[in-house]
Amino acid sequence: MKFYSLIDRTPHDGDYCVIKEPLTTSNERKMLSVFPQPQFYHQGDSGSGFLYHPSVVQWALVPQHVKYKRAPWSSEYWGDDLPSRDCDCLVCTQRNDIVRIARFDARRQQFLGHTDVIAFAII
Repeated sequence: MKFYSLIDRTPHDGDYCVIKEPLTTSNERKMLSVFPQPQFYHQGDSGSGFLYHPSVVQWALVPQHVKYKRAPWSSEYWGDDLPSRDCDCLVCTQRNDIVRIARFDARRQQFLGHTDVIAFAII
């Protein structure tokens, strides 16, 4: 998944995006954190940005659900391996056409909070 700097490139009005914001840890080290739910980008008379997320520094477009476009998705049903490490992933489920973010637990070999994942893309 390709992330863009918000300073260098902005999404179009209405784009559904994965966003990264700065996170300060207990030892004051700054790192980027993926927000756990994709957000819409808006442009209007009062400004533009991700609503309630003024500190976004990076963004990536959320791809269409696997029902509509196969790329960039991977799936066990196509013979692809599950991720080999714990990671955040975009997931498509059988239940609906909404692309969501889920944490993959490599030890348990499952996407936490989603039992009906049909395709995934590592963030």
